[in-house]
Amino acid sequence: MSTDDKWLEGVQEQSFRRASAATASSFPPDNRMTGAQIAAQLDGSAYAVLSTTRPDGRPHAAPTSLVLHERAIWCPTVAGAVRLANLAALPWASLTVMHGRGPTTRWC
Repeated sequence: MSTDDKWLEGVQEQSFRRASAATASSFPPDNRMTGAQIAAQLDGSAYAVLSTTRPDGRPHAAPTSLVLHERAIWCPTVAGAVRLANLAALPWASLTVMHGRGPTTRWC
């Protein structure tokens, strides 16, 4: 994978600036992944769950593959997919990637 890892640290920092005090204190800066670690977590073999919100407010979550390309995370889709309609109505999404099991679990 070839990407500038620093932008991933920036995305993470923006997220933590908006996080609640409880979330921020659960993941203090010295325990957070570096950009390089996040990039490794999102390597070409990673799968994720992409969560969006339907126009009527109901949640929608679906497994997806992903790839980092330049300064973006790309998830494949097809014309007419529910996630596209959801994002057109409410342009917010959450992407969850997990590796491992038990105490070795890593997620971002």
